[in-house]
Amino acid sequence: SIKCSNSSRPALIDHAHTLILFFGNCSSRWQNCDGNKFGNDVYNIEFLSEDKIKPSLFGAKYNFYLDGVVNCPEFLVHLPTLCKLALKYGLELVSFERFEDFYERFKGEGRSLLGNMQALETYPPYHESPLLGDPERDYHHAVEYMQNLPANHRKIGTLSQSEWEVTSLYAVFSFRKMKTIWNSEGKPEYIKL
Repeated sequence: SIKCSNSSRPALIDHAHTLILFFGNCSSRWQNCDGNKFGNDVYNIEFLSEDKIKPSLFGAKYNFYLDGVVNCPEFLVHLPTLCKLALKYGLELVSFERFEDFYERFKGEGRSLLGNMQALETYPPYHESPLLGDPERDYHHAVEYMQNLPANHRKIGTLSQSEWEVTSLYAVFSFRKMKTIWNSEGKPEYIKL
């Protein structure tokens, strides 16, 4: 599952495309679970392949369900092979990190974007509005965080613990287009910028 955006934020990555995709942790969770299915009350992943030890480099198919948002088949991608293919077409890997690490680094800078996207729910909720997660299980991190805030700070934006778990399946990485030159045979060659 690849989601692309041409980064208009030169402070993050200059002249690069940022990709957010399922990676790594999805495969390791599959290998460590009983059977071929894992998840929580927000998401479920069921692998259709039986070979956990050596899945296909491209094509280890799984069904991904994200409550009310996604319900479709997707495929694992092997990063070293993807990078090799990208390099063949003049794309250089610039960065790679787990989504939760990326979020930690840019949460202050991206706070207004999260608000505009309405990506976080208010905790505690306004006027007895229902929480998306289980109130007894999914908000211990929010309660703990709020204990360290000034007394006049009564609301925060957060995700339920089950939703945070989904974010741990993602990674963020960027490719940069390399400079193209043409050799005497008319074939492209690529040079790092």
